[in-house]
Amino acid sequence: MALAVLAAITVSVRNQVLQDAQLAANRAQLKRACQGLLPQDRLRPFLSDRSAGRLVEYGTVLEPGQESRALLDCRLSWAGAGTADPDGAEVRVRAEALLRVREDTPEDSAQEARTFPLPLPPNAVGDFETDEDETVATLLVTCPGGLVRRTGRTGELQVTVSLPLPPHGPGQARAEVRAYRLAAARTAVSVANWIAERRRCGGAPLPLSGPPTSPDPALCDWLDPLALGLGGSWQAGRDRPYRTRNGTCEARRTDLETTPERLTITSLSAQSATGVKGRLLREQHLQYEGPPPREDGRTVWIGGDPLDVAVWAEADCGGEVAYHRVSVIPEIPPDRSGQFFVTADERRRLAGTARAVLTRYLAAGSAWPRRSHCRDTTVAEGP
Repeated sequence: MALAVLAAITVSVRNQVLQDAQLAANRAQLKRACQGLLPQDRLRPFLSDRSAGRLVEYGTVLEPGQESRALLDCRLSWAGAGTADPDGAEVRVRAEALLRVREDTPEDSAQEARTFPLPLPPNAVGDFETDEDETVATLLVTCPGGLVRRTGRTGELQVTVSLPLPPHGPGQARAEVRAYRLAAARTAVSVANWIAERRRCGGAPLPLSGPPTSPDPALCDWLDPLALGLGGSWQAGRDRPYRTRNGTCEARRTDLETTPERLTITSLSAQSATGVKGRLLREQHLQYEGPPPREDGRTVWIGGDPLDVAVWAEADCGGEVAYHRVSVIPEIPPDRSGQFFVTADERRRLAGTARAVLTRYLAAGSAWPRRSHCRDTTVAEGP
């Protein structure tokens, strides 16, 4: 009996020694993984003492001659870790030279749950996506020195960081998620700074602490529907900070139920962009066909889709090509036969309003074009 007890104690001690050794190995792996840029304090709860973590790391910054779309791609995972997912947990870090806008390319968000929790200079944009299992921070940074990829050269660096979330109850969910969002944001900033230094991007490093960037209401003060001769009540979007890569202002009419006119303008917007976002804006403009009009005497017949009357302009803004697009959207009630239409005169009037909005936009001192030092502007009517 004594021998059996001694054997059991020996096995238990040996298992504990093996588990301690495995946990120590996983801690060492976490410390060096992803170039040592991971938030170790937030990821230690996911470490396993029974199985080794799996690390996959590559990219042209690590191996300059490597054929890879990524500057850095790092994945660290653990089986059976402390997460709600029974398959374990995974950390993902990816940095790449961005040639085209993708679905995950960040946009400034006015939603508290998606606002990037660190201060960002005008040449950077951050965003978040969070679900029950993970939080994903995405950062788009301008690289003045340029970045080279196999298929082209760009000045845009995009970093994406995904951290697993531990199981949490309703009482601790908000604070827990905020802490992990901040850790993901700091990791994204650290990766962007690390890449920028090694690729000689130029510019100052992004800050790792401080309050989030505040919106700049003056950026859209120029968009005043009443000054444009439009009556009614309007709500304007003034919740975005100034960014060098893109800017958006919009206003929507809120009293449509009491509007007696047949044709009422319901939405005004102005958008500008450079770099990959500028090219996307230009492509969208060229590809947009709108509702197919058919000349029928004095009437242009419109399908059921909203009529979007737009004008656009191209300019040199601080040495980069920028595209501006101003859009006017009216509410068009159907006639007795259920057809939607505007007359040719009405369409010209809508286009005139769009051009008036663009004129105010280009002239306003606090608006995006002046703040981005735009000049040599060429205006053309859009679809």
